[in-house]
Amino acid sequence: MIHFSYNDNSYTSFYPKFAHAIATKFENNRIVFPKHLGNGFMEMASLGDNIHASINNYVLNVDIKFSRKKMRRVVTERYRS
Repeated sequence: MIHFSYNDNSYTSFYPKFAHAIATKFENNRIVFPKHLGNGFMEMASLGDNIHASINNYVLNVDIKFSRKKMRRVVTERYRS
């Protein structure tokens, strides 16, 4: 099993880190899984205004566990009621 722990809050930072963790490239907004892990890809699609979606189409030979670390919430004066 591959355990990938992250604390990113956007795909633009998550995708390159995940690609590095599984020893593959992140090119053209796409991660193609290496053959020893399975077959398929994860793709980051831009929806405009800095909004992204993740398109996932893969079948793996191994389990991958994604764990998002809890992030400390920072509240600025602008958003306090």
